[in-house]
Amino acid sequence: MKSLIASAVLAAAVFASSAAQAITYTVDRSVGSALITGTIETDGTLGTLGTSNIVGYSLTLTSGGLPASPASLSLGDGGLFFIQGDSVSATATQLLYDFSKLTNNTIVFSGNASTSSASWCLVNDGGCIGQGIFRESVAYLSSGWQGVGSTPYTGIVAFASTLAPVPVPPALPLLGAGLMILGFAGRKQAKKRASA
Repeated sequence: MKSLIASAVLAAAVFASSAAQAITYTVDRSVGSALITGTIETDGTLGTLGTSNIVGYSLTLTSGGLPASPASLSLGDGGLFFIQGDSVSATATQLLYDFSKLTNNTIVFSGNASTSSASWCLVNDGGCIGQGIFRESVAYLSSGWQGVGSTPYTGIVAFASTLAPVPVPPALPLLGAGLMILGFAGRKQAKKRASA
């Protein structure tokens, strides 16, 4: 019976250690005359990210060039968001965009069309909101896209970061479970010796 309990504890530790913890990254960027602040939350995946790995964002775009400044962008308010290609990746402390990849790579954050026509994007090709390629851009929609700020880049750029604690290594819960099992086994042997 006790070995069954120990096995259950060990299995629970393995399962708990394999589940990714959500990570919230902070954004604080200047793009031309625009300032972008807020947070982006991922599902905890590290490495290349796709659209489904972003579980939320709440951003504020501030600029004298925006007709309704500040503009709020939020996935919870029906904002549009997507990642195309494989240029977006995550580490435990940063969200990165790789401008060296040549085609079909974009990340776009937009507000709900009925409440905010502002967008922030990083793009490698084809242009985004009319601002050209290999750029980070902020724009708003008013009789076509109007650019507020655009910055050209090459290489890999960190566009969000966090000072959150580094996730617990998967081996740590296993070590704890193993130590608990050894403790129970030692206690059982001590009881046997005491009764003998």
